[in-house]
Parts: sequence; structure tokens; C-alpha cells
Amino acid sequence: MTGYPLVTGDTSNEGIDRGLAHLRDSGATCLVTVAEAHELKDQQANDLSSRAKALFGRHGWLHAPIQAGQTPDDLWELYWSGLAPLLLHKRLAAGEMVVVQGLRGRGRTGVATCRLLVESGVPPETALATVRKVRPGAVRTAEQEAYVQGLLDHQSVIDQINTCPEVANRLTATARRTQS
Repeated sequence: MTGYPLVTGDTSNEGIDRGLAHLRDSGATCLVTVAEAHELKDQQANDLSSRAKALFGRHGWLHAPIQAGQTPDDLWELYWSGLAPLLLHKRLAAGEMVVVQGLRGRGRTGVATCRLLVESGVPPETALATVRKVRPGAVRTAEQEAYVQGLLDHQSVIDQINTCPEVANRLTATARRTQS
């Protein structure tokens, strides 16, 4: 998880390139940006897409914007349910590193990261604790936290979990241990 500017604190084109190179050198193969297009424009990052794709490949940059301080809306849910299984979970299953990036790297960045973890079989409470351990202050609002806590109520999340029996079994076993 990261904010913008990526790692370096430098919003120049060279700074963006250095930040992307740092992510690549750290093992990242894909950057998912949850900041909105107007925010990227305001940060002079209009060409983040082309720069990331040049470094990570054609599917190396994915834009899944969430409004600042909010939870994902229905359009995002539809987009994510098509995007995550095909591109993100396939990469994660292959042992690749996916980086989620917003403007400050806390609120919606934490929400999207938790979503990936829950879809990978991590219980929502554990996903939230893990993300907050790595990025203190992540998942900033009560609404965002409630969204993460309720992820197992989303059919698209259940569908993703059920695509991998090992993941579904791990989540079921965790739920049973928690209930006993």
C-alpha cells in the first residue's frame, strides 16, 4: 500500500519514474490506483497509467477509483468483480506482488487492500488488523470499517472465495475456530 507520490515524495516525472522503479525493484508487478482521475490530474500524474504500463506491462496499471473518504459504490463493485479474479488474484496466486495506491495511502487504499485479502480467504477482522499493522490509520472512517467488516455479505466476494476450494475451506475453518 502506498500513497501518491509513490514512495519518493517527488511529483515530477522523474520522481514518478523513480517511485515506480522502486516498487518494481521491491517485487511489485502491478499497481492498482484507487485515487480518482481528477486527483491524479491535480497531482500532475496524468500519465501515471502510461508510465506504470511501460514498466510493468500492458496490465501493469489498473485504475479502480473510489471517491475520497468513501466506500466503493455499485459501479466500482461491478468493475472490481471483473477485474480482481482475472488480473489481481491470478497474479497473487502466482506469488506476484500487487501494490494498491491512493492519494495518501490510507482510507480507500486500505479498503481495497482489505478486499483483496478477504477475497483471498482472510477473515475481515484479520484483514483489517493486518492492513492497519502495515499502514497505521488505514481504513479511516467508520463507514469504511463497516464495509470491510461486511465483505462476506457481498456475493461477488463469496463468488471469488468459492473459485478456490482451499481458500473457502481456510475461511470456513477460521470461522469454526472463532465460534468455538
